[in-house]
Amino acid sequence: RALPIYNKSLGDECTEGPQFDFDFEEHQIMDDIQKTFRKNGRKKIGKLKKAKMFFDRVAKKDPRFLRKIMQEVGLIELLTELGDDSSNQGLMISTAQYYNLRNDFRKALTYSLKVLEKNPDNSNALQSAIISYRGLGEPRDALALGVRYESTKPDDIDALYIIAELYVKVLDYKRAKVYLQKVLRKNDSYQNAEQLLEECIRAEAIEKKAA
Repeated sequence: RALPIYNKSLGDECTEGPQFDFDFEEHQIMDDIQKTFRKNGRKKIGKLKKAKMFFDRVAKKDPRFLRKIMQEVGLIELLTELGDDSSNQGLMISTAQYYNLRNDFRKALTYSLKVLEKNPDNSNALQSAIISYRGLGEPRDALALGVRYESTKPDDIDALYIIAELYVKVLDYKRAKVYLQKVLRKNDSYQNAEQLLEECIRAEAIEKKAA
């Protein structure tokens, strides 16, 4: 089976043209769909709605792509709303979260950091930016925000564990242990926490021997 690609002119909802062959790997098909959308669908806000209609059709044609396409549709809807209300912090945070889901961490940061410029203690924006920096392999930037996030959400056990992981990445085992102990006090069976704590203790012991 084949599915029509979204028309490059975005003048029609969907036209016969280059075909997607469903014998291809799923990721190849989604890459083609997303490239077409990124290249053409965001040129003008008015055309986002037409892009959304296209993705709706793709989802109906083949349910295999439903989850990924619904993410695309959700993002299109957010971008459309942002076009009408560009200062809405809730929409910016939601957009950042969507980009994080797509592993487009740089793009996600453009939205979460805008919120943090005006509202430095917004916990949702902090959380989103931490995820972005972590995904980009920038643990020090993530840690700087992690400490701020902890002050707004001190009982977020998942965030405490992530902060511990980040300290391990920068080889600060002493601080990592502090956060892992906080995690284990809240939940002594938290997944991987005890194992990571033991790794920190071993790493510290090796450092002491080498000193």
